[in-house]
Amino acid sequence: MNGISPHKAKLLEAHRIRWEFGFHDPTVIGWLTVLGYAAAAVLAWRAASAARRSGAGFDKIFWLAGCAVMVFLAINKQLDLHILVTDLGRYLAVQNDLYPQRRALQQAFMAAAVLGAGGAGVALWLATRHRDAALRLALAGLAVCCGYVLVRAASFHHTDLLMRTTVFGVRWNWMIELAGIALAGYAAWRYPARDC
Repeated sequence: MNGISPHKAKLLEAHRIRWEFGFHDPTVIGWLTVLGYAAAAVLAWRAASAARRSGAGFDKIFWLAGCAVMVFLAINKQLDLHILVTDLGRYLAVQNDLYPQRRALQQAFMAAAVLGAGGAGVALWLATRHRDAALRLALAGLAVCCGYVLVRAASFHHTDLLMRTTVFGVRWNWMIELAGIALAGYAAWRYPARDC
């Protein structure tokens, strides 16, 4: 006997880690989204190079961070790493007898994520208000993309239903994610054409 109650063993089995390495959205839209993230990352890298040449240190760091975020989101689009994190969280909650408090833990995690992201967003907005407008536009695009991934990671039933609804045959989740990518990519493309 391993000392695990039958109830806990059942919960561990029900909430085992199901994530597997592989492509989780091998659709045309899925791959177009990955390409969009990759293109936005390349444009952000280009903007960082332009900022470096002009001596704009803050801008260079901003664009390099934006590039890193876009690369991560491109990888996450196919690998669904947020699902792995969710699976690990559930498994650890069961393992450590925290599963009965899972709703409170989820709410605390979401509150911390929203407050952290909101605080970072406000700080970045204030830091970029007297800089090139492309930085604020990129910040808005990155916020849309990261917010979208955060909502997907939360996986609340009513938001899942909303994201899967369509407008003229196009799903909301596609429109939201692609709009964020387009904003960030356009801002990065536009940046070198202006004075730094």
